[in-house]
Amino acid sequence: MISEAKALNNSTPVKVIESVNFEQEVYLHNEHGSAVYLGGSNVTTGTGFELANNGSVTMKIPQDNELFAISSSGSGNLHVVRLD
Repeated sequence: MISEAKALNNSTPVKVIESVNFEQEVYLHNEHGSAVYLGGSNVTTGTGFELANNGSVTMKIPQDNELFAISSSGSGNLHVVRLD
């Protein structure tokens, strides 16, 4: 199992899940202080899946896909737990 904190900002999407050749199940917890938005490499606060501050979600990331995140304001952490 891999657990890490990804530092996010409100100007550039940050890759939080790398592409691999199998489906990944990931648990995400937002301790950023504001909402974060999840999506593809071009995710914005207007197009992404909103994860509220202190919110958590479990997601399945299909094979050969990546997940990016951006914050609505400032900088902070998104915690990621996934099986290796």
